[in-house]
Amino acid sequence: MDYMEQNQNELKNIINKNLKIFFKKEIKGNFLIKILSEVKDAMGQSINSFYHPDSSITVLLSGSYVFPDYDICKMIIGLHKSNMIFLSEEKQIKSINDTNYQASLKNSVIQHIKLRPYGSCFFRNNPILTGDRFLYFELPYTLFVICMKTIELLPNNTDKNIPTTSLIRKMSQMGLSALTLLENNMLDDIYPVCRGIIELFMSFLCLSNNKKAISKYNKLSEFEAKFSRCGQPYPDEFHDLYNNRKNPDDNVLHSYLHYGWVDDIPNYHKIVKRKPYSTKGLFKYLENENNKEIFSFLSSLYERCHSYSHANTITSKYPLLT
Repeated sequence: MDYMEQNQNELKNIINKNLKIFFKKEIKGNFLIKILSEVKDAMGQSINSFYHPDSSITVLLSGSYVFPDYDICKMIIGLHKSNMIFLSEEKQIKSINDTNYQASLKNSVIQHIKLRPYGSCFFRNNPILTGDRFLYFELPYTLFVICMKTIELLPNNTDKNIPTTSLIRKMSQMGLSALTLLENNMLDDIYPVCRGIIELFMSFLCLSNNKKAISKYNKLSEFEAKFSRCGQPYPDEFHDLYNNRKNPDDNVLHSYLHYGWVDDIPNYHKIVKRKPYSTKGLFKYLENENNKEIFSFLSSLYERCHSYSHANTITSKYPLLT
């Protein structure tokens, strides 16, 4: 071992020792350093490209330099804490000693290092819940990155050849709205926004392969915009559509205004007999046409958001994890 390599090893040991001391109240030291070492070994030199490549004296003095080992330790602690929230102490100890869990945690950390250029650390630097230092709510951070990347990829002007682009843009914008509320600890106000995102997502899935339904969706949206923004009465054309709806038993006018476009989806009314002009109707249709388990889960999330929005339900401490 030459002199330089020896110095590097000594420096590494000093850094690891101090990281253990600094984070001793958050996580077991040996476990922290083990995961840190595995992450660094797996990424090699590529890890430097995700941190400030310029370590000049100007950067150091400005305080903008981020020491990779310290930042990675925060990721390890945050992700580990979020994984352990609902586990008993016995299961927590078992997880720490489980090589499969260690590998999973390492991979999650690597993924989030790679997301740094897209702002994944934004919410980690603004603690959501006071007192939960470094707690890393993985879902909102990932949602933030997805929303930013989606908006970046979408054309500035809605492409009329892709009519559902406006729905994608709206879902991304609503996602950022939910995260803004989360950042400001306004947890109760997140649920109506999340419910709206699910409603839009269900509409998006139903409309994606039905051009005729998209045309009806745009027409009904235009009627609604004129009524809600300008107070204009619904035109005769809308009443003609409503009076000729395919399911006359569902006679709630505003429900048809929002979901009347389902009349132009083949076989929809054969599958959905009750309340076809509703989000529940969309769920029933999609469950029948696709993987029922996935849409049953989404339906459950939708009902929870609905309950938190309208009922006297006490907010969960960890709203986006339950």
